[in-house]
Amino acid sequence: FVPCLMIANIKGRHFRKEFFPIDSGLEMQLRKDHGNKAGHVIVSGRVQGVCFRMETRKAALQMHVSGWVKNRPDGAVEAVFEGAPENVDALVNWCKRGPRMASVSDVAVRELDYTGEYADFSIRYE
Repeated sequence: FVPCLMIANIKGRHFRKEFFPIDSGLEMQLRKDHGNKAGHVIVSGRVQGVCFRMETRKAALQMHVSGWVKNRPDGAVEAVFEGAPENVDALVNWCKRGPRMASVSDVAVRELDYTGEYADFSIRYE
């Protein structure tokens, strides 16, 4: 089977997804074979009001990592990263320092299954 590439523009956001035209179970195998990695991080400390989300997005784009970042009501910053393992690890390490004005006290990291659902890196406002 040859994978197809679907590109959609929904409400001004671009989505890109690789899929197989027949549900053959090969799509998940293909994703795992690419060796990509996903992670969920919660960054604590003085991380809001210091451009942490904007600088995380900038770093993610430079490192070719997709996903999202958002502020949490408890004062932490939460993010999901997907990409090549070395790039995801580098972005997690960057979060341990953060931007110049940040003071990071803790970074909780949890590995996720890679899904490939993020076409870019976005800042969420929830």
